[in-house]
Amino acid sequence: MTVRERKHQLVNRAATAGMIAATALLILCIGKFLNIQNTTYAIQSDIKTEGNYYKYVTERTEKAIYAGKIKGINTFYTEDGNAWGYSGKFKKGKTYILKIHDNGTKNNITDDVIISVKEK
Repeated sequence: MTVRERKHQLVNRAATAGMIAATALLILCIGKFLNIQNTTYAIQSDIKTEGNYYKYVTERTEKAIYAGKIKGINTFYTEDGNAWGYSGKFKKGKTYILKIHDNGTKNNITDDVIISVKEK
C-alpha cells in the first residue's frame, strides 16, 4: 500500500467514525426533544382488574410551568396546555419537570398521577 492510499484509507476511517458519532448524537438529541423517556411497570391495583391485583402503568416526564395557586391548588401547565395540581412549595413562573404515570389507562389522561416534581 502506498503512502497516498494509506492516507486516503485513514481519512475514510476518520470520516466514518465522525458520521457514526454524529448519528449517535443526533439520535440522543431527537430522543430528548421528543421526550422519549417512557417506562412501563406494574403497580398494585386499587381493585382486582381482569383477575390481577396489579396494573401496568406507563411513566413519562413532561415540562411544566408553575402558575401559582389557583382556587387553592398548586397549578402547573404542561406544554400541551393541560393543567396539573400537586402539593408542595414552588416558585411562580419557574419551569419544572413532572414525572407522571398513566394509572393504567393509556387513552385517558384525566386519571394520570403525578409521582414527583423537580425544578428544571
